[in-house]
Amino acid sequence: MLFLNELLYIDLLENKMLMRQITIPFLFTLLTLISCSTTKEKMEIKSFYTSTEIVKMAEWRFGYNLENLKLCNLYAVDGVPFNQKNIDSVLAHIDQINFRLIDFFNTSKETTWHHGDCDLIPLIQTTNTKQQPSYTIDKLESIKEIYRKRSKEVRIAGTSCEYCPLIIVDHKYLNERDILDELSKLEISDIDFIADYQKSLNPEFYGSLGKNGVVEIFTYNNK
Repeated sequence: MLFLNELLYIDLLENKMLMRQITIPFLFTLLTLISCSTTKEKMEIKSFYTSTEIVKMAEWRFGYNLENLKLCNLYAVDGVPFNQKNIDSVLAHIDQINFRLIDFFNTSKETTWHHGDCDLIPLIQTTNTKQQPSYTIDKLESIKEIYRKRSKEVRIAGTSCEYCPLIIVDHKYLNERDILDELSKLEISDIDFIADYQKSLNPEFYGSLGKNGVVEIFTYNNK
């Protein structure tokens, strides 16, 4: 009887070892499959804008009321016009990181070459649009001049500048007191693009300074 128990015990140990040999490779294979699936999902994450997302920006970024304003059946991408039928196929080939400016022409307030029965024309510029160095120099100097003037004023706690645009460099919002120092560190050759929104933007998105416009600076170090 004792011998039989020993045989059963040995058999049980062998079965456990067999199960361990089967289970470990199975778990490894399962974890590998999960990891590959997760990696694939990450690779398939959309990294471009759709026309629907561009239109929504008119409301949450610029504060336009699309119930009262009609969007034009026209998109200008790097100066090339596209209609609603083909704009999404164009946008699908532009990575979000390569967008430099997304704006809207208000045909009722701004002079434009388009004279249709509509109010807003989406205007998009990407890294394919190259700005002249002279424009970059003039724009950067004009921003500095605004904040030099501001630095000489007496500041009252709880108030903000009534004419200073919000400055963003590589997606980083600059504090008003740091702007001159931060801009002085920029070399003209480092600047890729300056998007100058000379209009009141939605303060719910940009804060109180958004009402004075926004200047967004992209450098070649932008990731």
